Amino acid sequence: MKPIRGALTFILVLSLSAGSVLALPPLESPVERARNSDVVIHAAVTAQQQISLNSVISAVQLSIMVRQVLKSPSTFKAMKLKSLNFLVTPNSFESGLREAPGPGEWLIFLRLTEHTVGNKTYVIPVLYSPEAFAFHRYDEKIATEIRKLP
Repeated sequence: MKPIRGALTFILVLSLSAGSVLALPPLESPVERARNSDVVIHAAVTAQQQISLNSVISAVQLSIMVRQVLKSPSTFKAMKLKSLNFLVTPNSFESGLREAPGPGEWLIFLRLTEHTVGNKTYVIPVLYSPEAFAFHRYDEKIATEIRKLP
């Protein structure tokens, strides 16, 4: 009986540890995400277009109206953002963004990346990583805390 119990315990521990490989990291608070982001905006999602690229990945174009910029470097014009383009993995068990946020008011966390084409360097906003934490329903209390960040 004891060898069977030991084997079952081993299998249970092994299966739990294997499942954690694909799990998301611990959820960060919105204020912590803001600290780790280059840009944080309060935006309304006005439209969404999703195109399936294959059986696992879909491309999303999210039309937004920026209500206010909560955090941004002075060199980046976050108020001019009109859309965000990103990928979702609705049919995947991996730790990615499975669906785009629906209509409504959102806090959107972004990072800025530089991309050089020829002699010109472009600054491109990308979703916070992990992407599943790039959106948070708008909350005025949280927005006030984010505005206070250095």
